Amino acid sequence: PASNAFGSQVTVNGNAIDTSQGAATASDLSFDNKGETTLTVNYPDAGQMRLNARHDGSGDTAGLVMTGSDLFVSRPVGLCITPTQGACAAGDASCPVFKKTGEAFQLNIAGVAWQADDDKDLCRDNLATPNFALANIALGSELVAPKPGVEAVVGTASYDHSNAKGNNNLNTLSQSVNEVGVFRMTATPPAAGYFNDTIPAATSVPVGRFVPWGFNLVSGTVTPACGDFSYMSQPFGVQTTVQARNKEGGVTKNYRGAFARGTFSLVAANNQDGVDRSSRLVPLAASWTEGTGKQSGQTRFMRLRELTPSLTAPEEPLPLLRLGLRVTDGETPETSFLSGRNMNPAVSGNCQSGVNCTARQLSILQGENNTMIAYYGRLLASTRQGAASAPLALPLQVQYFEGGLWRANSQDRRANSQDICTQISLAGGGIVFTDAEQRYDSATGDLILKDGTRIRLGLGNVAPGGTQ
Repeated sequence: PASNAFGSQVTVNGNAIDTSQGAATASDLSFDNKGETTLTVNYPDAGQMRLNARHDGSGDTAGLVMTGSDLFVSRPVGLCITPTQGACAAGDASCPVFKKTGEAFQLNIAGVAWQADDDKDLCRDNLATPNFALANIALGSELVAPKPGVEAVVGTASYDHSNAKGNNNLNTLSQSVNEVGVFRMTATPPAAGYFNDTIPAATSVPVGRFVPWGFNLVSGTVTPACGDFSYMSQPFGVQTTVQARNKEGGVTKNYRGAFARGTFSLVAANNQDGVDRSSRLVPLAASWTEGTGKQSGQTRFMRLRELTPSLTAPEEPLPLLRLGLRVTDGETPETSFLSGRNMNPAVSGNCQSGVNCTARQLSILQGENNTMIAYYGRLLASTRQGAASAPLALPLQVQYFEGGLWRANSQDRRANSQDICTQISLAGGGIVFTDAEQRYDSATGDLILKDGTRIRLGLGNVAPGGTQ
């Protein structure tokens, strides 16, 4: 620069020289037979310098004046990039949470002087070059883990390095990344950008771990076993798709493997009565692939007797059962949250968004206001008398318990709550006989008694009936 506020000095042959000819330092020089001599010049700072020399003759050469000058450039050996926080030498998923994707953090960047040709760490003991200034230094990042993975886009793409920050040449800037993982921060000066000289690109130590800004429920549906209802303990379908996202709403595709710690859990409440019934839902496994977590399969809303065998009494229906999805990020403390949370099974009435909502309600398109009915059901097997060798119809009736009574599930206040879905099968253990020595022969359709007697069995209104 034109000014030198830091007083950096050039030395020639080990002696500091001044910046004006009037205060020049005199030196005796020896020239060889080619009329040449060598000067050892050192400038511990950065900049473009002009070295001036003048010889005034004396004695036989009185009146002889010889002058000379030449330009030279002294550039930093490189840049030192130091994160003020978040350095993690391990560079893997064991690194603690540093920031969320898109969240700002600080970087210090300084130009530093040469110390040794084999210098592997420019941030250790290297002197600063306080006069260094350069515009349009490109910023970026290099993925450390997970590998292979997606490189991040940084929030600050370039900066102008200033020499007005004090004699340590530190420039502090704000940076962010849009991907999950551990990264090295990079700074690349423009080619031939420093007085036609190129300063090498620089990288920092590993920084991170960066985690998603949050989670978004892309789709979440519940499919009751029959229309708008399921019997308690009967399997019914659940499908959810969740994306781990950055601040801009993009999917963080590096959220996978050891970097994906998010877990799914289903929650349940009836008519927002404040009674958390989530423990009655059988968990479903979830897996993450490139920032997308999926959960698909069947769960059951268990009868209480499954959890507590001593509770044998039938239960009244839960007519407005709501199901939701809770996503926890697996971090301590929890850092990334599911957006649009609108449900808390332990809260009576509506939860307060952003205050005490813990889950996102799932869609139940067949039900009323995204709810389903949970019935305590049974199959009533009747007994009848009939003539030998003639078909005998034994009525089977699907029932549910309500108002202290067992009722046939054929008509209900909601038309689609009729049971037209339950399937009964004689094959594959669908019906269990009370005597262990009796067995069903699916090939012939016979029940074989222990003495070898065979009784033809069939299901359906017309004899002999089928197996299902």
